[in-house]
Amino acid sequence: MDALGEVVDTLRHEQTVAECPALVADLQEKEMSMFMLSNQLASLQIGLSAPNVFGQIDSYCRVEGEHYGQRAFKKLNIVAFNDPNDLLSYSIAQDFVDRYLDSRMCPVVTNININVANPISAFGIEVVNPIAAHGNYNSDERVIELITRGNRHLEQNQRLSGRCRMITLEN
Repeated sequence: MDALGEVVDTLRHEQTVAECPALVADLQEKEMSMFMLSNQLASLQIGLSAPNVFGQIDSYCRVEGEHYGQRAFKKLNIVAFNDPNDLLSYSIAQDFVDRYLDSRMCPVVTNININVANPISAFGIEVVNPIAAHGNYNSDERVIELITRGNRHLEQNQRLSGRCRMITLEN
């Protein structure tokens, strides 16, 4: 996110706009996706200052918005994977998007709550190892399936439909 913030700030410099208008125009029509495994964005933001432009997504990202021509991208899809048993992973709330993500990125967040760690039996009680819940995202076939194929036909995908729940935040 920090690197994308730098790109957005660079794109908005008058010199960049003057020297590379085609690049700026091309990026403004790009729809990009960022996948966050074991998302910790909320905790990583603690202590950092707010971006230069925040809380104005409609103004920058809707065609009729006042600053639509100054957006950086058409849309930035942020897909945050979280296991409810992962103590170090958090969903991204719309309030966080509005306060801490640069509006010029046109961010749209999808939180995916998915159990990536298998339950084990401890003294007759089913528990999940929180370390496995934090580290098994990259080896979970459902996570890989969602990254490579998306969620358009979730109901028909047997691998995904059983234990996945999608929550999309849109402004």
